[in-house]
Amino acid sequence: MGVYKDYFLSNFPKGGAEDILRYVHSAYLNNWKFLRVQELQFGPSKNVFPYNLNAHIDSNLLALNNKYPGLKATSKINEARNWRYTLISYENIRLTASNVDSPTTAPRDSSFRNYFASCQYRWDVNNGNLEPCQLTKIGDSLIYGLVIHSPATDNPILPAFIHIAFPNQSCSGYLDRINLFKEYPSLLESLRKEEMEQIPDKSEVKLHIQEGLL
Repeated sequence: MGVYKDYFLSNFPKGGAEDILRYVHSAYLNNWKFLRVQELQFGPSKNVFPYNLNAHIDSNLLALNNKYPGLKATSKINEARNWRYTLISYENIRLTASNVDSPTTAPRDSSFRNYFASCQYRWDVNNGNLEPCQLTKIGDSLIYGLVIHSPATDNPILPAFIHIAFPNQSCSGYLDRINLFKEYPSLLESLRKEEMEQIPDKSEVKLHIQEGLL
């Protein structure tokens, strides 16, 4: 559809989307470095891989807090009080990050994502522009995006994709998206080159992938 993408890129702080790409991408390498120094064999370490990755990403995204005027990134706790997530807020835009299986896969069900997504449908598309419906409360006017990502199959130290995807009302699919790899190819190339140079033993990575340890 394009209108959510256009609205986000026009209203989110300039440089903010590039920072999101940078912070999520670097979290993958940070996660790999972290697991290498733990007293875990690589089999058991695979069990904690996604949890550590999510923690590194949420931690990195907190660096956005106050980096641009009006931009906030804060750690929130879910309704069940058993999980913390980073919430990025700027004016009426809200973002959270999720690890998903593919670019078209919706994240697992959660109360906080469902709440933010339920506000999404309250925007009308009029001649290619987003316009708010008649609203009864401020929360209904949110634009919600999911920073979705997943490890690459052939090299889980790197992300296969990083998108800002705008979910439908039920958070079961996407209305629009920004493919950050395609949006900022020069930055992606720079990140890939810089981070691959920091991997000390690429044969070690290849062996772990072959043995199913990553």
